[in-house]
Amino acid sequence: MSSRTMKIIVTLSFLVLTQTASAQILWDQSTLDLMSPGIANSDSPGFGGFTIHTVGDVAVTGDGWMVESITQYYSSWNYDWINAITQGYLHVFPKTGPLPAEDPSQSAIVPMSAVSFSPDVIAVTASGLSLGLEPGEYWIGITPMAPAGMFGANLQFATSVVGDEAATYDMMIPGWGNNYVGYDGAMLIAGEPAVPNATSSWGQIKSNYR
Repeated sequence: MSSRTMKIIVTLSFLVLTQTASAQILWDQSTLDLMSPGIANSDSPGFGGFTIHTVGDVAVTGDGWMVESITQYYSSWNYDWINAITQGYLHVFPKTGPLPAEDPSQSAIVPMSAVSFSPDVIAVTASGLSLGLEPGEYWIGITPMAPAGMFGANLQFATSVVGDEAATYDMMIPGWGNNYVGYDGAMLIAGEPAVPNATSSWGQIKSNYR
């Protein structure tokens, strides 16, 4: 194992511990595949930028979840993201087929923040969500808003697939597809295993934040 790989594992472990001091890890796909292609997943206007939304297949287990935070992991060549990210899209769609059906540009916009835990990784988090989900499968992800930098936009790290592979939606060519065959986007979901009062539908989630 290289020193760079070890550094990333250590810093991500620290991130998990600090983020979940009062919460449990509900979904852990935070092991980064350093040999995989980066995944485009941000609203990043500017030279070399794009607006592409990406979500992963997540299975809510037990009696349901109360989600408090969702974290995704990005490359770090544009360090301006540390201060630039203040909000982004929260995508939570019921999984009814091999690809989502909803328009991701209509998803809720929620507060987000970015931090650096190593020279190689920026962690972007949407926290304070209090999002109740009943058991079942969902398409879940966040899409941060941040301008592209001199070298374009940061890319989300990939990880191994659980369930169906990641689904992507390019706003230049509207429609969902599988542009990263064999990969999911690296993501960590934290909160509490709880029975929600009611299912948080796509429309209900939007109304909470808009």
